[in-house]
Amino acid sequence: MTGGAVASGPGAQALDNSVQRIEASSELLAAVRVLRGQLRLAGPGEETSALDAQLDEAEEEIATTGLVRRDRLQRLRERLELGASTVAGLSSAAALVQQIAQLSGLG
Repeated sequence: MTGGAVASGPGAQALDNSVQRIEASSELLAAVRVLRGQLRLAGPGEETSALDAQLDEAEEEIATTGLVRRDRLQRLRERLELGASTVAGLSSAAALVQQIAQLSGLG
């Protein structure tokens, strides 16, 4: 068996720990970079630092492989959709959420 999850016996639970990667568009990479640039203008803070770290990981993965982990996109989208005060007013955040939704079918 390759991939997937299996459970056997009473009370067993199957967990899928596979990593799903999807092809990243150039528009997604551009949206990540624009938001990172705008975050720098927002100034330092715990919230912006955490988001910047997630964006950095996504940017590096996309630039290196042309792919991005589906779960990484889901976490980014969830964080951005929460309307975090620092990024809520940034149009680049909304643009990135839209790119993620289109690319990953998470919409």
